[in-house]
Formats: sequence, C-alpha cells, structure tokens
Amino acid sequence: MGSGTTIVRKRLSFFSIAVISIAGVVMTVIVCASALAFRGLAIVDAKADTLTGLATDLVKALPEYREALPPALADAIDDERRPDYLKELSIETHLVDSDSHGRSRGIVEVTNKGDEIVSMLSIRIVGLDRADEPVWEHSTWAATPIQIDEDWRGPLMPGVTRRIPVRMWRQDRAASLSCEVTDVRVWKGPAETTPEALTSARN
Repeated sequence: MGSGTTIVRKRLSFFSIAVISIAGVVMTVIVCASALAFRGLAIVDAKADTLTGLATDLVKALPEYREALPPALADAIDDERRPDYLKELSIETHLVDSDSHGRSRGIVEVTNKGDEIVSMLSIRIVGLDRADEPVWEHSTWAATPIQIDEDWRGPLMPGVTRRIPVRMWRQDRAASLSCEVTDVRVWKGPAETTPEALTSARN
C-alpha cells in the first residue's frame, strides 16, 4: 500500500495574524488615500481659479475672516493684476562662468523702478543656444506676497534690485538667457471695511 502525501497544517500564532491584519489594513488605507488624493488634485486643478477667486472675495468681504488671519496673509490678498506696471520693471539676464564641477549659473536681475510694491512676479527663464533656439526652461517667482524660502522671495519694494541665481549643468549648453514675465501683481493696500465698501463688494 503506497503512502499518500502528508499535509502539515501549521496554525499561525496570534502575533502573526495580528501583523498580517495590520499590514492589510495599512495597505488598504494607503491605496484609498492615494486614490482620493489623486482625485482631489484633479478637482482642485480644474477648479483652482474659481476656488481661489471665491476664497479671496469672501475674505475681502468679511472683516471677521480678515481679522483671524495673520497680518502678513491679510495684507497679501490686497493686490491686483497690473500688466501696465511692467514698464516700471527692468529685467536683465547674464551668464556666469562654470565652476570646477562644470556647472554654470545664470543671473536674473529685476529692478522695481516704480513707486509701488510688487506682490507677485512670476517669470519663465529660457536657456538659448548660439542659434537662439531654446534648450531648457525654468519657471520661478521673482516676487511673492510673503517670504518663506528661496522660492518664495517676498515682495519687491520700490527702488530695489533683486538678483536671482539660476543653476545650470554643462549639458544644458546655453549661450544666453531669455526671461518672460508671465504675471505681475501689485499691492494696493488694505481693503476698506466700511459698511459702504462691504455693500459694494457683495454687489
């Protein structure tokens, strides 16, 4: 009589079951959170302009909301898009020789020649080869409503020149730089909070 295959069933310990269960729950949460995050980003990206405009209008119209904000943030929302102010801005670009590691640097100099505060200035920097053809591009902010880190540089005051470094690598092969302004906003001072101004804002 031949011997059959012997199957040994080993029961998992309580600790093993607990670890497997917790791992399953964690993986499920990660998958669900990732799906929700991607969906939320898609919605926010599609509605960014509407949501930003609505939030700004609400904060401007309701003084209690403004009082709850830190002063820097409350001031930051009191600006307006001003393409006409470009004539008061001087923007120059030049290249700096490479260092010992083969890295080159571009310098963008922005001077506010007017008498108003630039609260937002977004620029697009393009590296050009010797035939003036683009080989790379980089977008950054030359001015932001508040200063946080190297990318959020803060407002550009009247009469101030701001120098912005742009790091490049040897393979970029840029012979010159071109700078394009994509948006400019100017601080217009604190909004009025009189009853008449609030009524006008709601209408």
